[in-house]
Amino acid sequence: MPQSHSRDTKTTPPKVLFFSSSDSGGAGIGARRLHLSLRDHGLGNLMYVGKKQSDAQGVYIPPVPGQKIVELPGGGMALENYLLLERSWLGTVHRQYPNHSKNLEYFTIPGQSVQLDAVPLFADADVISMHWISGFLDPVLSAAQLAGKKLTWTVRDQNPFTGGCHYTGDSLLSG
Repeated sequence: MPQSHSRDTKTTPPKVLFFSSSDSGGAGIGARRLHLSLRDHGLGNLMYVGKKQSDAQGVYIPPVPGQKIVELPGGGMALENYLLLERSWLGTVHRQYPNHSKNLEYFTIPGQSVQLDAVPLFADADVISMHWISGFLDPVLSAAQLAGKKLTWTVRDQNPFTGGCHYTGDSLLSG
């Protein structure tokens, strides 16, 4: 009888890499909690973020050739290009819709600040677990590198299928 797996899953846990734009904020905290819970249960995994604000074990900013990691005011670190993308989309939204709260993100422009081929252990990962990834990882731009990997994408709002709006009910386009 042919085997469906190349390794014995009863003895070797899968290698899971988590990707989230940040390890803070609602989606980032959720991703970080899942990562740490699986880690506590012996599943070998790492979490890569564009902006790190916690001291959680196994959460890293990946090295990206030509990019600096910068310190954040108030603590934490981030990829310089991730911060540039984040400021760009927030600035655009706030200029276009000055009456909307500056404390909430209503719309996020896709973009990518990570290079998957430079991420440690990416080639050996069995599962890629994506969470809130705007500005950090774009699955369309990374389709070739993600091909053949088992993917999970925890979608925490409507952004991936609205083209940028987080929720259609409070969409910038409707008000």
